[in-house]
Amino acid sequence: MRTLQTFFVTLILAISSNIHYAQTLEVLGAKWFNGNEFVESPLYIENGKFLLRKPQAIDESIDLSGNFLIPTLTETHTHAFNSLYDLETFASQYIEKGILHVQVLGGSYKGQIVASKVLKNYPLNIKYSNSGITCTNGHPFTIYEPLAMGIHDPKEKRNRSKEIYYSRLGENDSYWFMDNLRDVEEKWPQLIKTNPDAIKIMLLNVKHYDSLYNYKGMMGGKGVSKEVANEIVRLSHSENLNVFAHIETADDFHFALDIGVDVIAHIPGYAYKGNEAKKNEFFPSQSAMKKAARDNISVVTTCSLAKNYAKDYLSGQPTVNEQRLGDIIKFQKELIKELIANGVNVLIGTDQYGKTLFEEVAYLSENNILDNLSILKIITQKNSQAIFPNKRIGLIDEGYEGNFIVLEGNPIDDITYLKMPTAVYFGGHKL
Repeated sequence: MRTLQTFFVTLILAISSNIHYAQTLEVLGAKWFNGNEFVESPLYIENGKFLLRKPQAIDESIDLSGNFLIPTLTETHTHAFNSLYDLETFASQYIEKGILHVQVLGGSYKGQIVASKVLKNYPLNIKYSNSGITCTNGHPFTIYEPLAMGIHDPKEKRNRSKEIYYSRLGENDSYWFMDNLRDVEEKWPQLIKTNPDAIKIMLLNVKHYDSLYNYKGMMGGKGVSKEVANEIVRLSHSENLNVFAHIETADDFHFALDIGVDVIAHIPGYAYKGNEAKKNEFFPSQSAMKKAARDNISVVTTCSLAKNYAKDYLSGQPTVNEQRLGDIIKFQKELIKELIANGVNVLIGTDQYGKTLFEEVAYLSENNILDNLSILKIITQKNSQAIFPNKRIGLIDEGYEGNFIVLEGNPIDDITYLKMPTAVYFGGHKL
């Protein structure tokens, strides 16, 4: 960790120094992605920004003939970077693959503070939601409370479920319980003091909130009420904060649109079991999709989560039920096609701890849910525009940050080239 940290401290100092002296880089021979296709012409980077015209003076020239250049990538839904655990591994994975822009949607705020002190020396742009808002014992309580208690083994977690139920070590750190408007009034000022970059709310079967909330002994599987969710969105927007909504069902999707969230953090139906009679429980209406497009509400895929929900445990070991997974993939393919056809801004995110953006990219490509060109456009341009609207990233164009990835082959022809970059450049400097 210390060695890697020292390297990036040196890197950032070097970049700062070079920006001072306005070094100009010329890139020759490569084909670069202009947002629609790969074109071949010289590229220039001056003061860390792309130029498409040749400057008066060039300090360095590199020949990247035969290579393909794309902008650095943005991940819209991860839970990494909020503790020191495996921080070196995550940072290395993201930087080596050129995933330099990240939205973290949940985790320990205290852990994030510690991690951020290290990450400030890394060439990463990271936004944090600083935990999530739910009801008492609602999602993601069952994920983060055991971790706060030092419980990592699933068997121990099951054996200590009653103890976990009453524990509150992670409260107001990894999750916030807001059961009513009084809770919101009391806790919102405390949450805002953590300076979140966005707000995440949990909408899980919101239509049945009352029965789920009153289900004695239940942990997870529930979120905030409609009343609380509506107030959180109002307060968030008054603070100029975007709201990301975890959803499960079509009703959750519709309600999220009605209260004006900014991003729906999952498409519904990743736990769909192929029952056509229940398909409408997960498939949003056409009018809802049109409303999402009209109101500029984005939807994050997280489709690869389905692999975790299509498993059987008959032998004691998890095995993928291929029939069930196939049904989910068919559902996802149809839903994303309809979302795009109705003009919805679809983003790509993974939402799997320990996995990078490429887990989702591979799933979408291999299962023909999205074509490779669409995937490339989203993970470069659309993701960055949605998460970092005030930064000029995600495009190789005049005035944009001079960050790019060098690939040996065309990812539109073969998406796996994305996983094998030969170099990553940050502000015109090779990492």
